[in-house]
Amino acid sequence: MREQADYSYADKSLADFIQQRNNSKFIPIAWFERAAIAFHKGDLVISIDYFHQASMNANKLLETDENYYKNISGSAIYWKGIAHAKLGNIEQSVVFLTECQKLFPDHSLADDALYFRAQLAERELKSQQAGVLYAELLSRYQYSNTVLSSAIRAANVKVALKEPNAAIVFLDQAHNIVRRISQKDSIGLIYE
Repeated sequence: MREQADYSYADKSLADFIQQRNNSKFIPIAWFERAAIAFHKGDLVISIDYFHQASMNANKLLETDENYYKNISGSAIYWKGIAHAKLGNIEQSVVFLTECQKLFPDHSLADDALYFRAQLAERELKSQQAGVLYAELLSRYQYSNTVLSSAIRAANVKVALKEPNAAIVFLDQAHNIVRRISQKDSIGLIYE
């Protein structure tokens, strides 16, 4: 009960801030925080709208502090995609996850967006597409926090597709990643 009251108070304070200071440079983060609260409470439709507002308002301010507002916009688009997935809107989810990765390829969530797209493809029994997406992640985001699980998932997909030689290549890649991380050599230290 108290948790709900805390969220309600925080959301109301943020809504008041947005209304009273609608020209503030903190409007995008206020919308993002409102979206995060709605997402956490399970109000996914509302969170999608608020993430949209966060992204739109951040994009308007890109000239003032490009990295800061790119981060807000990219994060908002990513979480909008996740909210759509939780609602079962897989096609819409893929649209936003792709948008996050394409518009902000260097964003900290770009690799996660690609990984989640691969997982969605796998869940939808689109194994060939999932394999392509995992392979793309392995080549594009070589040191991300999803690279090891992508190599393992790609191998699993290749086994399901009855492509054992390709599966072995991905398992070998996973083995090399684990070895590098375990040894903490110069490359192993680069992994997220």
